[in-house]
Amino acid sequence: MAGFKRFSVFILGICLIIAAFGTLTSSAEDETVIIRIEPDTLEVNPGDTFNITIYIEKVPEEPGIAGIEFQLAWDPMILKGVSMEEVLFHSVTPESEWGNIWGLKHVVADDHVWYAYTWMDMDAAISGGYAPITGNHTLAIVTLSAISEGATTLEFTSVKIGDPDANPVPNTPLSAYIVVGNPPPEIIIISPQNNSVLNMRAIDLTFTISEDVDWIGYSLDNQDNVTIQGNTTISIPDGYHFIVVYARDTTGLIGASEKVYFIVDTTPPHVDFTFSPEEPQASLIFGSYKWELTFNASASYDLLTNITSYEWDFGDGSKGYGRVVTHIYREQGTYEVTLKATDFAGNTATITKNITLPPPPSEPISQATLTFIIVTVTIGAVWIVALVITYKKRTANLKRLKKS
Repeated sequence: MAGFKRFSVFILGICLIIAAFGTLTSSAEDETVIIRIEPDTLEVNPGDTFNITIYIEKVPEEPGIAGIEFQLAWDPMILKGVSMEEVLFHSVTPESEWGNIWGLKHVVADDHVWYAYTWMDMDAAISGGYAPITGNHTLAIVTLSAISEGATTLEFTSVKIGDPDANPVPNTPLSAYIVVGNPPPEIIIISPQNNSVLNMRAIDLTFTISEDVDWIGYSLDNQDNVTIQGNTTISIPDGYHFIVVYARDTTGLIGASEKVYFIVDTTPPHVDFTFSPEEPQASLIFGSYKWELTFNASASYDLLTNITSYEWDFGDGSKGYGRVVTHIYREQGTYEVTLKATDFAGNTATITKNITLPPPPSEPISQATLTFIIVTVTIGAVWIVALVITYKKRTANLKRLKKS
């Protein structure tokens, strides 16, 4: 019993140790290292040179980190990289080593900066005399130049901490927004959609504008601007068109949307067809007459869009589909053949022509008569074969009798 108690105490101790380790691990995982930019929004003018500062924060005291790498990018049409000052290594290494830090590298380009510091494992860093990075620090100060009006995001395309194979840091504000000058209003047309085909002339013109404005207008096909108050409905004739929406803000800057191209097609297609042979003749097949015709709608067309479907009604209860079709009639008479064509915009048109099938040259042989002929011919053939076989047998028997 005493042995069992000692074993139970041992197991309990192991469980407490595992629980304590789990608590420490969980606590460590709850610590989130932060990389951030300050300021996170900034307005400057074209030609200005300005600085943004990059910070690393909440680095755990134990074990700390031995290295950091990041790449920060922006729109090179709006900003240009000028220089970058590394700050972090000054505060975590002896001043005598500031010019000789192993692994300290950076690149400044027109469209990005790249920064890497003390890129080694922790043991190698400590054995080399470098203190682990802990707490809160300024990483670098980046100097940029504004080269044209507009807006761009400063975005970290890569952030790695302590391990070259590390994943990007989670829960980190990985961007800042820089506005250069006072950009004009941004306008996005929602309707009509680009490259759309519409079968109505009353078109809804809807759009969004990024800021308050004191004037809005549109231009259709490079015509003079038409002033409007906002989203509206406009009448547009059939044809190929493009439209641009303009807006002027309260400072006098005018913005323009992208051109939106579309087609208005409210006209039904032109429909026509031919058939061949023009003078159909009956053909006798297995005792009954049939009239076979080919219908061709190649003469049909649409002025603006393509014809997408051809539907045939042959007048005898049968239908067909396609530009060229073949149909077999089984009775003589006159039939109304109707073709319905639909274009890409959904417009439809029909045409009907009378097709007269002449009577056959004579009455077709009835099925009963045909069956009688077939049976009679078959019996006659069997009788002839049997007669030939009987004749050959008798001739052979006479030859044997004469020899005997």
